[in-house]
Amino acid sequence: MPQRIFVFTQPNRHSSLARCGGELCMTGWRAEEDALLCPRRHPKCALICVQVCAVSPGLDDAIGAEVKKCGARGVFLDGDGKIPGLDYLAAGLNGQGYQVFSSVEGLEHCMLVLPEAGKHRFLSPRRQKTTLLPGGKSQKTDLTDEELSRLLDKYAPRSGFSAELGCRYFTVKSREETLFAIYDTPETFRKRVTEADCETVFLEDRSVTDYLGGRLLVAP
Repeated sequence: MPQRIFVFTQPNRHSSLARCGGELCMTGWRAEEDALLCPRRHPKCALICVQVCAVSPGLDDAIGAEVKKCGARGVFLDGDGKIPGLDYLAAGLNGQGYQVFSSVEGLEHCMLVLPEAGKHRFLSPRRQKTTLLPGGKSQKTDLTDEELSRLLDKYAPRSGFSAELGCRYFTVKSREETLFAIYDTPETFRKRVTEADCETVFLEDRSVTDYLGGRLLVAP
């Protein structure tokens, strides 16, 4: 079971974060050059997200001051991995005692967050189909909720649960092709989140509101 679950409160997962336990709050912190932009109303949160466009002297101190002001515990750094000094910025925040997360690979002073893998993970509901074509070729495609609903309505397939994948699935065969689809229900997604074998899980707010009913049932 994850020790912490953080929720991004915007469709763009790198725009803001909320505190543990599913208590959503809009933070909207951004860093552009050496100027910080933020909304006037900002409840306390566990992390703030900082979009870095360039690293300038003193930026780590400026971010640290805003983190302290917000009552946060750490920072999620977002930016291009090619930005000079990004790891130096992370080191400066570490030196102030803050935890630093990022999806940018190759940073020594950040805890790396990856989709579905590692100690710190992005998790999202699964919606995917694999089409098996003649000649042994296959094609994988992500599905929207609407596309999945159309497939279920069109074929009315008998679906099963895969313990290995942790979600539901169904198979449809025709003369032209064979279609295999996997998808999460609120029950399977909640189970996958709360039983994830990692330290930290990051979710988008839509995953929480649509699939988890706006509440996360996790141990404190």
